[in-house]
Amino acid sequence: HLRDTVSFLIEQHRDHTDRRRSISHVPHEHLATSRTAKGIRPAIGAEMEILLILDSGGGTVQDYGLAASQLCRLRDEPQIKLTICVDRVAASGGYMMASQATPGQLFAAPFAMVGSIGVLMETVNLHDLLAKNGIKPLIIKAGKNKAPLKQLGEVTPEELEMAQDDANVIHQAFQKWVTKSRNLSGSQEWLDKVATGAVFLGAEACELGLVDRVVTSDEYVAERVAAGDRVLRLMPYRGSQLGLRLSPLDLLTGLDAEGRAKLTLRIKQLGPGICQTFASLFRVGSAVGALNLVHHLASLQSHRSFSFSG
Repeated sequence: HLRDTVSFLIEQHRDHTDRRRSISHVPHEHLATSRTAKGIRPAIGAEMEILLILDSGGGTVQDYGLAASQLCRLRDEPQIKLTICVDRVAASGGYMMASQATPGQLFAAPFAMVGSIGVLMETVNLHDLLAKNGIKPLIIKAGKNKAPLKQLGEVTPEELEMAQDDANVIHQAFQKWVTKSRNLSGSQEWLDKVATGAVFLGAEACELGLVDRVVTSDEYVAERVAAGDRVLRLMPYRGSQLGLRLSPLDLLTGLDAEGRAKLTLRIKQLGPGICQTFASLFRVGSAVGALNLVHHLASLQSHRSFSFSG
């Protein structure tokens, strides 16, 4: 569901930024520090930092390559900073994803396992066992390079070499992906140290340039809170919204005039069914009220929006 999550974050951020620009009538670069007529700082700024706590030992090339591309979308979105924290492991395809953090924003815990820049291809070949028992598999294929690593048929030295070439091509692409994403020179000496499939603890990974800082996700979040940033946790929710179609950012900012009008109209349209949904609406109203209170209490604090996903 990473694609949907990334698309949601980008859509919400763009929608919120456009709405603030149309309301405040200030240049885009000043949106993060602009205040309302009453001197209140907005609950969500123009810049958003997304913190992803990543824990993965890798998997198939196509799956993790696509996942890394989705994170690349998020990182390259204007006014969004992608921070990735590795508390336990980011190896192989997991590190391919981790390397997509905004430059300078890839962190690892002291004993996190990081790296494993390599490719593994393996299978079980039963040809000799079948032949020993008088069983002859029949294999029909078109294309000499089709499926060089077979399970039932004999695997020739040429086919083994073909499979090794495929692995080497993927390995080279992996290395280029990491060095480009991390803004590293990718010298042969450096690659000979880190692109061997080996994993490294957080401190060594930092020395080698695989991560930018040794810190746990909890420590980093605490730093952002202490700095006055508003920290939110993104929770997937697919339950009923009573047809209100409220945006999480609308709730956080207490709803603008348009949002309040939309909410009022929708509640009126519920008609007789309002009694049945009173309890749920009360919870929504309480949440908005609490968020408004936080909004005003935070008016004197310096602020940058920060979203937490894990």
